Amino acid sequence: MVMRMTNALVVLTVLLAGCGSGITTASTSTPPSPAIAPGTDGTYASLETARDRWESAALGSYHYVFENDCGECGPLVAAPRQVVVWGDERYDPGQYSPSVEEIFDEIEQALDAGQSVDVTFDEELGYPIEVAIDMESRPVDGGTHWVVDDFEPGLPGDDVSTSIVAQAERLWLAARPAAYEYTLSVFCDCPLEGSVITRVEGDRVTGYDILYDESSGGSISPLAIDEMFSDLADLMASVDGVVEGGIRFDGSARFDPDLGYPIWVGLDIEVIADDPILADLPSRLVITISDLHPVDPEVSGTLSAERSALKEARTRWDLADLVNYSYELTIHAMATADFTGPFQVEVLEGAVTSVNRDGTEVAAGVVTAYTIDGLFDLIDLYLADEIESAVLYNEVSGYPVFVQLDLDAIAVDGGLVLSIDRLVPIDGFRG
Repeated sequence: MVMRMTNALVVLTVLLAGCGSGITTASTSTPPSPAIAPGTDGTYASLETARDRWESAALGSYHYVFENDCGECGPLVAAPRQVVVWGDERYDPGQYSPSVEEIFDEIEQALDAGQSVDVTFDEELGYPIEVAIDMESRPVDGGTHWVVDDFEPGLPGDDVSTSIVAQAERLWLAARPAAYEYTLSVFCDCPLEGSVITRVEGDRVTGYDILYDESSGGSISPLAIDEMFSDLADLMASVDGVVEGGIRFDGSARFDPDLGYPIWVGLDIEVIADDPILADLPSRLVITISDLHPVDPEVSGTLSAERSALKEARTRWDLADLVNYSYELTIHAMATADFTGPFQVEVLEGAVTSVNRDGTEVAAGVVTAYTIDGLFDLIDLYLADEIESAVLYNEVSGYPVFVQLDLDAIAVDGGLVLSIDRLVPIDGFRG
């Protein structure tokens, strides 16, 4: 059973599924300084002059769009992408883009190696605007062509407010594609760190692929963007200074100006209550949403379709004829791994006989583990009560692999979000 938590922790759970704020502001730019002329004695001097300007600026945070003309590399590397540097940390899903300091280092290494270098620096702050190294070679053969665009000091977006959140939500609901795909990345020292591509039709998840998972327990949750707004107003109240449940938030965020979905949210989290659960919250949480694009609808997204999908999946499960099996259960909630897993669940003769985590038996009452038949019954119960849910089923054996029950609730407040992985038979079959 998932532990109940304070309202602020509930809000943070929703945030981990994705949120943000701040309407995109216009970027500022300054005239570029003269470029480094390749092969001249002034090359190093130009680099050092620019580097001195950059170090003198002493920016605690900044963000920019990075473009890498890398020839035949994949779209994740080549596509323009927002990079945010906040203190000593760089936030870039997949870590495909360098910081300004790393660009300086790359230029210096190229000069030391005797390569031709052509660089344009920003006249005021000194950062490299465009870098061409050894352009006689193709990018895939050693040449480099980088562009730093839309550079701005500070974090992306603005200080948020409930009115901005409401405005963005209205825009999203009016302009959202009927079906879409997007990439959600979560950065934090918490159970749900990673990046996941999620496919959505209407307001329900129809599929997902985890790009990478660096969680310290649990797994990153694939959710529809609609759900990200459900408790955002409460979170923004906390950011605005109303402390809920012993947590204070500080940071910034940005929404897409055309569709309203959150592009970035970055929060420093201060726990001011003496609560052992809250003590496990990360000190910083950063979420990015990128690569959102429309896709062709696959399912209708109605309760009728959900009932049909349940019936078909249960038929496949019955045909599998499994009675003894084990699986890995992850509960998607903002809590420690003790309450989220992953748990190893063993089912014998149609009943749960053990629940373990890392080989240790889990105490009674910490987690509710279902048999697959019991989970089917639970899904059926929600659908019978006309409660919209989102479930993905294994294509071969039919068992649920991702379950979100009650789209209007969240995991610690009536809803349930879980995933089942690595289901394998033990030794027995019915009949």
